[in-house]
Amino acid sequence: MTTAAGQLAGLEKLMTEEINQYHALIQEIKEEAKYLRENDLASLMKSVNRMEKQREMLLKINERIREELKKVKETTPLPWSAAIFQRVQKHEKEIMSLKERARQLNLQNKSFLQATLGYWKEILGMLASSGKVETYAGAGAKNHPSNPCFLNRQV
Repeated sequence: MTTAAGQLAGLEKLMTEEINQYHALIQEIKEEAKYLRENDLASLMKSVNRMEKQREMLLKINERIREELKKVKETTPLPWSAAIFQRVQKHEKEIMSLKERARQLNLQNKSFLQATLGYWKEILGMLASSGKVETYAGAGAKNHPSNPCFLNRQV
C-alpha cells in the first residue's frame, strides 16, 4: 500500500503543479493585456515568450500526469481507485475552470487587437486615399485629379 500512497502523493503533486502553472499563465495573459494597452512592444514580446514556455511546461506536466495515472491504474487496488478517481475528477473540474478563464482573457486581448487594427486601418485609409477627391462645385460633385491629401488646394 505504500507504493499506492506514494503514487497518489506524486500524482497530487503533479496536479497541484499543473493548477499553479495555469494560474501563472492567466496572470501572464493579464500582463499581455496591460502591455497591449500601453503599446509596450518589448514587454509584450517577453510576455509572449514566457507564455509559450508556460504552455510547453503545461504540456509536459499533462503528459507526466497521464503516465502517472496509467501506473496508478495498473498497480492500485480497488478501494484506492475510487479515492483517486474523486481527486482526479476534482482536479479536472478546476483545470477546466482555469482553461475557460484563460480563453476568456485571450478573447478580450484578441478583441482589443482587432479594434486597434481596425482603427489604424481606417486612419491609413484616410491618409492614402485613392487620389480622387470629390468637391462640391455648384451643380454637384466634381472629380479633381490630384494626389492624396487632406485639402484640395484648388478653389
